[in-house]
Amino acid sequence: MFASQTYLQRTSIIPAPEVNVWYVLSRMFYTYACRSSYMSEESGRRNLRMPSDDELFAVVTEHNGGNHVQLRCEDGERRMGRIPGRMKYRVWIEEGDIVLVDPWDWQDEKGDIEWRYEDQDADQLRAEGHIDWLYLPQ
Repeated sequence: MFASQTYLQRTSIIPAPEVNVWYVLSRMFYTYACRSSYMSEESGRRNLRMPSDDELFAVVTEHNGGNHVQLRCEDGERRMGRIPGRMKYRVWIEEGDIVLVDPWDWQDEKGDIEWRYEDQDADQLRAEGHIDWLYLPQ
């Protein structure tokens, strides 16, 4: 008897459904890994996560150790970014990466990193003109 069986399946002759656990887990992983951006077949454009009202694009300029990095944001400010625990060991953030940062309301010179763009996603953002400020003089 399996824990996933219902009372009717345990007490009657209804066979338990056969579930391939590895298939279910692999589909869950694939969905999680690919949910960040889906590619449109006709245009070849990926649907990327864009900043909300209070989020900004930023580039990582220096890694300070632990979960802190220096950021250069699109509004021209330099901020200290904090890598939250949900990203700390799952997403590796290095110098030169494009990220979304949510500045703190009570300390504008600090902020939380909300998202890191892959290299191909950053290339698409450059091509669409969202991060043209990246190559301007500092």
